[in-house]
Amino acid sequence: MSVRLRLSAPILNIMFEKVEDHLKYKEFFDDIKLHWKVFRDEAKNVIDKEITIPWHEEKLHNNKWDVFPIIWQRQLSPLSEYTNNSFDIVNKYSFVRNCGFSIMRPQCEIYPHAGYTNEVLRCHLGLIVPEGNCGIKVEDEVCNWREGDILFFDDTKLHSTWNKTDQMRVVLLVDLDK
Repeated sequence: MSVRLRLSAPILNIMFEKVEDHLKYKEFFDDIKLHWKVFRDEAKNVIDKEITIPWHEEKLHNNKWDVFPIIWQRQLSPLSEYTNNSFDIVNKYSFVRNCGFSIMRPQCEIYPHAGYTNEVLRCHLGLIVPEGNCGIKVEDEVCNWREGDILFFDDTKLHSTWNKTDQMRVVLLVDLDK
């Protein structure tokens, strides 16, 4: 079930979580939605330079999932020279714990899993989203990303993602302190 709440001029799509429980992130959500094309352009740049990193937990996916860190455990990534604008946008929010690009190559599957800590909410901002069978399931709820739209969920809930298209799917992935 999708819940929509008008927080600013554009509609903010919040999925999987109760909107009223997370209004403290309103300014952050507005900011990243406003700048989503900045994130997209920097993501394209790191993908074109082929400097993304395969996700280290190989058992979670079929070797078609890459990431690119911007902030990890509140620290600037050593690769930050490629994402200066993205870093400047997200770094002004003290509740951002981790931030980076999540890249699902064509035919990627990330198998059902649950996160390790209940201290964060996982946020996705759609940057490059192909048409077709590309989605996320959190517990029993399924939805698709949309470019420039946000969804977030409790990472400790069982979730999986897939990209059964012939194109890449890219989101800005952000862990927010609860």
